[in-house]
Amino acid sequence: MRQINSIKNKVLVSILSIILLFSLILQGCNNSTNDDITYIPDSQQDKNITENIKIDDSSRFNSFLDTMFKEYIASSPLEMSMLISSPEEFGLEDTSDKLDDFSDEALKQQYENYRDDLETLKTFNIDNLSKDQQLSYKVMKYYLELAIEGEEYKDYTYNIRHTLGFHIGIPLTLSQIPIKSKEDTTKFLKRLQQFPTLITQLMEGERVKAQKGYIQPEYISNKVIDQCKAFMKPTEENFLYLAFCDNINQLSDMSDSEKVSAKAECLKTINDFVYPAYTNLIEELEDIKSQTIITSGVFTFPKGKEYYSYLIKANTGTNITPEDLFEWANDTLIESSNEIQAILEEQPELNTLYNTQPKPFTNFDELYKKCQELTKDNFYEYDIPKINNLTIPNYLEKDLPAAFYLPVSIDLKKYGNMFLKNSLYTSLNVNDFIVVCHEGIPGHHFQFSIAYQQDNIPNIRKTLDFSCFTEGWASYVESLAINYIEFDNPLMNQLMLSNLDATYAILTMIDLYLHYYGASRLDIVNTYSLYYGEQIESIVDRAIANPGETLHYAYGRYYINNLKEKAIESLGSDFDIKEFHDVILINGEIPLFLLEETVNEYIDNKLNR
Repeated sequence: MRQINSIKNKVLVSILSIILLFSLILQGCNNSTNDDITYIPDSQQDKNITENIKIDDSSRFNSFLDTMFKEYIASSPLEMSMLISSPEEFGLEDTSDKLDDFSDEALKQQYENYRDDLETLKTFNIDNLSKDQQLSYKVMKYYLELAIEGEEYKDYTYNIRHTLGFHIGIPLTLSQIPIKSKEDTTKFLKRLQQFPTLITQLMEGERVKAQKGYIQPEYISNKVIDQCKAFMKPTEENFLYLAFCDNINQLSDMSDSEKVSAKAECLKTINDFVYPAYTNLIEELEDIKSQTIITSGVFTFPKGKEYYSYLIKANTGTNITPEDLFEWANDTLIESSNEIQAILEEQPELNTLYNTQPKPFTNFDELYKKCQELTKDNFYEYDIPKINNLTIPNYLEKDLPAAFYLPVSIDLKKYGNMFLKNSLYTSLNVNDFIVVCHEGIPGHHFQFSIAYQQDNIPNIRKTLDFSCFTEGWASYVESLAINYIEFDNPLMNQLMLSNLDATYAILTMIDLYLHYYGASRLDIVNTYSLYYGEQIESIVDRAIANPGETLHYAYGRYYINNLKEKAIESLGSDFDIKEFHDVILINGEIPLFLLEETVNEYIDNKLNR
């Protein structure tokens, strides 16, 4: 195991204490000929046959992707409700009165579907597909192979964790699904009635894992238990009920008396179904939490290092090894530390001025206007739908990030939802500006909205999650935002950028120490409290509960920055930042290695015009 302190000594003491929030089968032709007839090839006929084969493959490929999309979205009623406004328009049955199936049988079927889909995908000749289809082929092949590879480690995942685990994510998702009619109120209540089944399915899986010791550390389970107890506050204050009330108050097809009755029914349903299910979750988790073999990172699992190497692949979209990733993070930390030291040696007064920020924004509209200014200067004009600004429930604030985003629907008929901590709406400082750029415009909301408008991206790809791209993009946007902060001394902007580089490097190293090199939680807390102060325990516990999560922020950001530098160096004065950003965003979420192929092709095409 690497010695943590050997790296600590390389970090300059001058690194600033403030840390930014990281916050189907190919058809052939059989020609029968008589032996006494000489066959003279007809080049035009052969060409026509070839073209017909290509057209057939292209059409079948589109049908295959559409079938995959329908099967996937139908298997997740919650996903359907979030991503699609009108299932009928997509030829789908409405499942908005159902919850997802989290049983072991459903999980096994999911992996069977992955294998079947990959087998079918491989029957297509990629050379017979259009350019856009070839990209989709590569994306789907990578996604399916990655998913199948992960089956070996399915028992290692922490489904019920304190950082947006199922116990938080499902009710939070439900609360964001619009209720547009009286019929929708009935469907919402039916979903609440299914919570006991849902929790039973989840905990049956956790019990099986616990028998092997494969559940999260006990102190993480204790956090989950505390969250469940806080969730079961007086029903009138529960965010599920409050969201229900907000929705039905806007309905025109319900009388006032019907609304009163529906609200009473919602209260009763939460008390009779939801809260008993959470009581069961607490009791089950109390019973099994001590069976875990994990006290820190996933390296303790029998194939812990292999699992973490898989997570690196999944979370970076590359084949970088743990050792090379550590070297990258360490080199980045040293380089950014040297940059900070050089700036402070040149102008020592910046050390005391660093925590003196520019005047806060007067209101949220003013802050958002700054986001729009940044976007106008660096991007083409796109038709971006509205975003809803919502507040994270108070009892979740200490365990969740300062902000997160639930995407706009793929038909763009439902707005995206940006969740922010209460304090962010009042402080409105430059760090809040960076966070809003990350989650909103030109970050997540901007990126999803552009991708979902592209007809060349099939719907199945719009449902896939390549976090190395999405979080890498949003973290890249943080750098753009920093350059728009109006410091009196422009060196402050460079100081913040170098500090951001150092921050992501340190977080990557913490993740590697915990999950690959076997460092204890206490070692990490003691070593890095110098930089994070009181935040260190929550940062470490988030890293423990979400192995590999930091990597898609840190390495994804680096990768996109690196591609931009390559484009600038190659194109010189022909480089156009708006055009480059369009190249990055126009194909939607793709693994980083395919993003690099796309950028390389863009550079080559531009050079050869």
